[in-house]
Amino acid sequence: MIIGAQKCGTTWLHQQLAQHPQVFMPAGKDDEYFSYLPEKTLDAYREKFTRASAHQQIGDSCASYFWSPRTGDTQPTGFHPNIPELLERQLEQQCRYIVLLKDPVQRTLSAYLHHIAHQSLACDTELLAAPDRLGLLALSRYGHHLEHWLQQIPAERLLILPAPNRHNANTLLQRCCQYLAIDAQFNFSDSEHPVFSGLRRQQDDSGLWVMVGQRGIETINALQRPVPLMEQDGQQWLRLVHPQEIQQVRDMLAQDSAHFAHLLQQHGYDSSDFEDWQTWPG
Repeated sequence: MIIGAQKCGTTWLHQQLAQHPQVFMPAGKDDEYFSYLPEKTLDAYREKFTRASAHQQIGDSCASYFWSPRTGDTQPTGFHPNIPELLERQLEQQCRYIVLLKDPVQRTLSAYLHHIAHQSLACDTELLAAPDRLGLLALSRYGHHLEHWLQQIPAERLLILPAPNRHNANTLLQRCCQYLAIDAQFNFSDSEHPVFSGLRRQQDDSGLWVMVGQRGIETINALQRPVPLMEQDGQQWLRLVHPQEIQQVRDMLAQDSAHFAHLLQQHGYDSSDFEDWQTWPG
């Protein structure tokens, strides 16, 4: 089960593993079958895997499973309060879990732009004014969520990896294959290409800029709050996030990232994949 985090490459990994002859992944993902109350039986869930061969491992993906309740954070109405316990009970402790994680500040920014592109958030809404139910900050609290999972899942059944990029994609797939005990020499196609490139953006010391003319930001008039504009190569760009807002996010997530780093050390994980994070302690 690929359990998250959102905006960290779960769709990419789902589609890559679906190519492997020793793995069966259903065509769709993120159906949130176990995300909400009341709890469902496995009857309908089993139908997703009827086409799997007897020699194949079956897998699934839902990026919202790596979202545990926390005082001060708001989850969607009816969200299940203990997904790891539910999955362990429903799947009879046979499941292995994979988590992909990117820099939590960058994940928050990616989620912000994702919701703007999908029009679940108006581009006029500032980053830190986004509704809590979207989980922009909550889903980036990896330390909290990992602790919740490790309270109920043995560390050896929880693989934690960095989000894919064009430099590490093949290495990540080999590590997944080794973890699943399947052929690691399989030749995955298009492994270095992202599934969703997201809104075209650029980030520097002056903040996060997004090109005008994309979904959710079709024209300059889409944004009513005052923000700087620039023109580059004949394209207009808006600064959606001020650098002070990015620093606020970094400060808000730093303590949780330190907790995440401690959990990695405590449970014998390799932390070298994550030490370039903006929030990494030290």
